[in-house]
Amino acid sequence: MLGARVSSHDAIAEGVAIIVFARRPSAGRVKTRLARSIGKRRAAAVYAGLLGRTIETVEDAAFERRWLMPASADEAHYFRSRFAHRGWQVRTQCRGHLGRRMERALKSVLCDGGAAVLIGSDIADFIADDLVEARRALAAGADAVIGPVRDGGYWLIGASRVIHDAFCHIPWSTARVFDRTIDRFKRHRLEW
Repeated sequence: MLGARVSSHDAIAEGVAIIVFARRPSAGRVKTRLARSIGKRRAAAVYAGLLGRTIETVEDAAFERRWLMPASADEAHYFRSRFAHRGWQVRTQCRGHLGRRMERALKSVLCDGGAAVLIGSDIADFIADDLVEARRALAAGADAVIGPVRDGGYWLIGASRVIHDAFCHIPWSTARVFDRTIDRFKRHRLEW
């Protein structure tokens, strides 16, 4: 995404929510591939820093509705106790593969009305302006938004309506994720 400048006069775009998939930063449960080279505690510390940055950046982007969705029910209390007072709602992700969890998360928030943007919690280089640009596009009538990354995936996806099968049979963790997702957008004739 190209970064649109955020002015102090920007109003919160009503009806656009953000979802952040998150995990409790516990040694041995996060950044497991990184942990093989730097150790479990250091990997958890890296993740904790990324999670904190993600939360602050989302808050700077001034979404009206913010959802933290931990991967398991036992993590929900951790997030509620730390972030509910800052305006975050917490809902546990469903079980299943990544695509199923993403589809269900978006659908659950879209059913409340408006549009939704979904991101992970360990993205190192996004800024609030990127989120504002996605929010503006959805508020202006785009069916979907997506933030590509160099490895062939994406770091952000959003929709203004439920897109059935958008995440089915996607070869996750490959260089074909973005292209396959765009093919789905085209098949559904979405403006993105």
